[in-house]
Amino acid sequence: MKKQIITKRGIKRLEEKIIFQEAEIARIRKEKEIAYEVSGDGWHDNPGFNNLMQAEEQAVRELQKLQFTLAHSIVWDEENADAEKVQISTVVRFQMIPANGRPARVMCYEIGGAGDTDLSAGIISYDSPIGSALLNMSPGEEKSITIPAGKSTVRILGISMPDAGDEHTKKVS
Repeated sequence: MKKQIITKRGIKRLEEKIIFQEAEIARIRKEKEIAYEVSGDGWHDNPGFNNLMQAEEQAVRELQKLQFTLAHSIVWDEENADAEKVQISTVVRFQMIPANGRPARVMCYEIGGAGDTDLSAGIISYDSPIGSALLNMSPGEEKSITIPAGKSTVRILGISMPDAGDEHTKKVS
């Protein structure tokens, strides 16, 4: 398995999901105990117990998936970021010029780690179609890319480091 790169924010988010999932499993197990005491574990006598068993199995699988992701990820040290090239934890302002003749748009996003995409906060993951296309580009550089919306040309207008608490909302011109 290829290791994912996650940010400190991504680790925190994964840890929160793990805590939530552990609490969910404990809640399901408690309900399962009650259902067993009331009617046993036979599918014909207690279909609710069987539903809880399935819910528990699904919740355990999800927990294992989250733990696996956390264990097999590389933490990106934001201190290593260089504002000379688009990297994880840099903010990139770029022009998107669609090949279909639609008007060009100016956009600004912070490049996040795997699973960090939050468009409302102006963050895209490095492994998203646009994020991966922008990686390692420098200011003034242009290249053609293919994304789900079609072919476009991107031109890097500027790269900066995010300010603490700064919102990097998507800008469209």
